[in-house]
Amino acid sequence: MVRTIKFRGKDYLADVFFPVKKELSSWKKSYGNLLRREEKFFFTISEYLLSFPQGEFGPGLVFLSAKAIRGEEINSSLLSKLEKFSLAIEIFHTALLLQNSLVQNVGIVSENGLELNTQKQNSALLFSHYLFSEAFFLLKELELTDLFPKFIEIFREMVEVKIREMDFLNHFRFIEDDYLEVVKSKTAKFLSLACWTGAYLCGGRDLLRESLSNFGLNFGLSLQIVDDCLKVMDENNSFIHDLEIKKDDFSLIYLFPFLPEEERMEVINFLREKKDLPHTRALALVYRTVELALKKAKYFSDQAKENIKILPKSRFRESLIALADFPLERLA
Repeated sequence: MVRTIKFRGKDYLADVFFPVKKELSSWKKSYGNLLRREEKFFFTISEYLLSFPQGEFGPGLVFLSAKAIRGEEINSSLLSKLEKFSLAIEIFHTALLLQNSLVQNVGIVSENGLELNTQKQNSALLFSHYLFSEAFFLLKELELTDLFPKFIEIFREMVEVKIREMDFLNHFRFIEDDYLEVVKSKTAKFLSLACWTGAYLCGGRDLLRESLSNFGLNFGLSLQIVDDCLKVMDENNSFIHDLEIKKDDFSLIYLFPFLPEEERMEVINFLREKKDLPHTRALALVYRTVELALKKAKYFSDQAKENIKILPKSRFRESLIALADFPLERLA
């Protein structure tokens, strides 16, 4: 009996990924085993990484894309390849997230609420290197010559865009195109690769692989934009009215490129300390920025759904369509 999926409420993602629940459960166990090492100085870092709420997106897209092409007809050999690739892509992504946290000096919080000291920050950097090595080893075991170059390309783009990003933020030369390029290389291209590979491993023809790849890219863009908007909202997804506008606030600097040039220059002048920006005006600019950013997020979600209209109708395509709506559903 096929379950009727209702994509609503707090179990939204559980419902979306229900058609690949078994595969994700197996993947999650293997992922946890890779993160949980015996060394005590890695324990806090492992717990921090395992607490990420959205770690199933990449693996979920691999399995959903594969089944959108092949249906339920996936043998154990192919399933093993899908799981191994899902591990590689998420371990790789996790390593990059960990390094980004260190670069931006976002403290990894321990159980007692204290930021990690310098020694443990060094351990976190070492742990990210361990994760990179595991990801490349998993890819090597797959022996798929088409995948390795794609991974290397994304890794190179991630490092390059991170350097450019820091330059943009330090000199306030940050426009919408720059922001979107950063977002693409942070998350969207990983999700695009997850979709492409799921289709590729299942023998999907070029047009279907491209459609799913574009779906992952547009979904990833929408997801990251909404994530950045949520940083200036409270737990009820309402604007924080007493928000303090800081000159070193990364989340706000990321959002302001959506403003028209004249208003963006107000922010830049404020950040450069060339003039005061009244708090009420600053808040007005934040709210207008979020409004424009969310419109862009909806555009990318709609594009993602358009991308997969070519897929045959199935509950797997239905889940992908619902996933495209997830970023904005978080604001409901």
